[in-house]
Amino acid sequence: MLPEGWALRRLEDLATVERGKFSARPRNDPKFFGGNIPFVQTGDVTNSSIYVKNYSQTLNKEGLSVSKIFPKGTILMTIAANIGDTAIASFDLACPDSLVGIIAKKNKADAYWLRIFLGTQKTTLENYAPQNAQKNINLQTLKPLEILTPPLSEQKKIAAILSTWDRAIEGTEKLLANSQQQKKSLMQQLLTGKKRLPGFSGEWKKVSLEKTGKIVSGGTPDTTVPAYWDGDVLWLTPTDVTSLRGKYVEDTKRKITQAGIKDSATTLLPAGSLLVCTRATIGYMAIAKKPITTNQGFKNIVFNKLFLPEFVYYFLCTQKHEMQRLASGSTFAEISKKDFCKIHISAPPLPEQKAIAVVLTTADEEITALESDLSRLRQEKKALMQQLLTGKRRVRVN
Repeated sequence: MLPEGWALRRLEDLATVERGKFSARPRNDPKFFGGNIPFVQTGDVTNSSIYVKNYSQTLNKEGLSVSKIFPKGTILMTIAANIGDTAIASFDLACPDSLVGIIAKKNKADAYWLRIFLGTQKTTLENYAPQNAQKNINLQTLKPLEILTPPLSEQKKIAAILSTWDRAIEGTEKLLANSQQQKKSLMQQLLTGKKRLPGFSGEWKKVSLEKTGKIVSGGTPDTTVPAYWDGDVLWLTPTDVTSLRGKYVEDTKRKITQAGIKDSATTLLPAGSLLVCTRATIGYMAIAKKPITTNQGFKNIVFNKLFLPEFVYYFLCTQKHEMQRLASGSTFAEISKKDFCKIHISAPPLPEQKAIAVVLTTADEEITALESDLSRLRQEKKALMQQLLTGKRRVRVN
């Protein structure tokens, strides 16, 4: 049963739906590009939040002759590869036929409300796509799409309410991006000694990882022996470490027994050990909060008293590409223990290591808090959309 005053409308009744155009061949002929006409691509829409504000290419007059202009306020939707991503044009633009321009009819639909509704149909549209090498949909699929439509005045009120959440989300995304960039800058300065924290002037030394402590490889107990499994000893795998949020590990999906340690190549590592994935997902790492074991996809560092786990963790975060370069193997990429031991780090005396780690940990905590805020806002918006876009919760229109 439809909410009072609402109706099921086809998309083509609420908006003009037209495919983008760029008929030039070859498509990359430079004679069509380099003018002042924004030429928005699929990726530009996918990477937008609410409005398309950036673009990677421009057309000249000759390029426009084989394309077409969509006005500011047009809803752009991706219909190839990433199907159903939407954003509103914040300027007049041209686009290729991998995008569709949806222009809301002024007396029937609010563009902001319509974009929000279309965003909820992404899974439905993907299911309409033929299972070809590259998924895509066409106008014959899109135009008849049924939309649960409230009166225009209610659409506008719903759009105004949800835009409040969108602005909060967009603002938090910007704060998060700024915090992540600030942390990256701090790491580049503090972990190279280019910027020294107040009160520190000691000499930095370049040492190999084998000089920072004991390097211990992981191992896997025999999976066919039940007595080795479902114990109380943490056992880390690459899947565990890639799903971590933050630099510490306190629990694992699977656990082993003391017998599993005794009768296998794995070793019980103390809290404070750095667990570095050196197979497949190379460069992911975590610091153990509790005694732990790992599988053979890890090389683990049990530190001596001259090195702080958190400092080495942050330093190695800047060396992921270098570690990946060291990997080799025909079945899967892996860093050998010999090569891992020879990876070098630069480190100041322990007091400065601790001070640097505190600064970067504070930056991490700020990022984590913003990520939590962003997740909460998105969940709140999603719950509100489920109510407002279905009429389960009605808004009061003046």
